[in-house]
Amino acid sequence: MELQASLEDDGAEVIGPACTLAAALDLATRAQFSAAILDITLGQETVAPVARLLRQRGIPFLFYSGQTKSDPVRREWPDTPALPKPTPPQRIAQAVAALLH
Repeated sequence: MELQASLEDDGAEVIGPACTLAAALDLATRAQFSAAILDITLGQETVAPVARLLRQRGIPFLFYSGQTKSDPVRREWPDTPALPKPTPPQRIAQAVAALLH
């Protein structure tokens, strides 16, 4: 919620968060947005299906996660920006802005 508040303070319109894979897939399928921040795991499930859908839709995303670089999801998208948890909200906002340019 802190991250959401910080991004909104910076002028972003935030949809989500999606705390389950089903909710994330629903948003990734039907919502209109410019970029996404993904955790590598949602509960016990991987976010890979969401990342694949976003890639198909041409929506840039970054990973914000405590998962290691050796996680299979990171290996599938080695060039996708990844920020470790915790990262200061202003740094995350900068990373999202970089995705949009």
